[in-house]
Amino acid sequence: MTPSRSAINIEGMTYYLTLWYPAKRIAHRIGWYFTAAQLSAAVVGLVSAGFQKMNGDRGLRGYAWMFLLYGIITFLDGILTLWWLPDRPSPIPEKSRWWALVPKQRPLLQPAGADLHKHDMQVHSADLTYHRWTLRDLGRVVIDWRVWPIVIMYFGVVGVGVGLQNYGGLIIQAINPHFTGIDISLLYAPIWLCDAAGILLVTPFSDKYYKHRALFFSGSCLIIITGFLVTTLAGRPWARYAGLLIAGFGLGPTVPICMCWSAELFGPRHGEVGIAAASALVSGLGNLGSVTTVQPPHSPPPSPKPRLLYSSFGARLIIDLCALYGVAC
Repeated sequence: MTPSRSAINIEGMTYYLTLWYPAKRIAHRIGWYFTAAQLSAAVVGLVSAGFQKMNGDRGLRGYAWMFLLYGIITFLDGILTLWWLPDRPSPIPEKSRWWALVPKQRPLLQPAGADLHKHDMQVHSADLTYHRWTLRDLGRVVIDWRVWPIVIMYFGVVGVGVGLQNYGGLIIQAINPHFTGIDISLLYAPIWLCDAAGILLVTPFSDKYYKHRALFFSGSCLIIITGFLVTTLAGRPWARYAGLLIAGFGLGPTVPICMCWSAELFGPRHGEVGIAAASALVSGLGNLGSVTTVQPPHSPPPSPKPRLLYSSFGARLIIDLCALYGVAC
C-alpha cells in the first residue's frame, strides 16, 4: 500500500502542477515537492533512533509507533487538503452528484489575473481548458509510443532507488560491524539529504534549458553509475560510503525530470487526460522497477562478506543504469 500511495501522489501532483504552470517550467516545482519524500526518508533515519527507544511501549514495537504517528498525520492532512488546496485556477462546471461532497471552491484569481494565467498557458503550453474525456481519449494516450521510453527510464531509476533503500543499511553496517542500529540510522540520513540537494541544484537548470533534458537525465545517470562503481570497487570502507552519497545525489533529479517530460510531451498532444494518463503509466509501470533489486523469496540471504555484497548489489544496479542510459540517449 505504501508504494502505491507514493505513486499516486507523484503522478497526481504532476498533473496538478500543469494546471498552474506550463509543463516546460514544472521540473523544479516537481522537484520541490519530491524533496519532501527525500527529507522524510532522511528524517525517518534520524527519528527512527528515537522510535527504537520506544520499542515495547504499550505493547508496540518501535516501527509500529512510527507507522501509527506518521499515518495519523498523513490522514488528517489529506482531509484538510479538501478545504485548503484549490482544484485549479478557475472552478470547473462539474455536476456529478459525488461532487456535492467536495467543499466548494472560490475563484483564486481576479479576472485580470485569470486572463493573464490563461494567456501564459496558451503561449507556453497546451490549452488545458477543462472538458470531459472519454475512453477513446485514454486509449490514444496508451498507444502513443512516446510514453514507453519514459516508462523504461522511470523503471530503471526506481529500481536504483529501491535498491539503495534496501541495501544502503547493509552496506553501512559492513563498513563497521560494530555499528548499532542507531548508528546506521544516523549514517543513512545523509544519503537522502544528498538526493534532495541533487533535486534542488539540477532541476532548475533542467527547466531553464528544457530542450536538453536528455543531457540532464543522462548526466544524472552517469553520476549514479560513478557512485555505485565507487561503492563496489573502493578499497576503504568510508570511500564506499562516499559512493552512496554520490549515487544519492545523482538519483535525485531523475524522477522529477521523467514526470516533467511526460507532461511536456503529452499535454500539447492529448490535453489534460494525456498528462494524467501518461503520468499514471510512467509512475505506475515504472514502479515495477523495484522488483529488479528486491531479494526474491526463498533465495539465499545476502553474503556476509562485504565485498560480495557490494559486487552483487553494484553489478545489478550498474547493468540497470547502463540499459537506462542507452534509452535516454
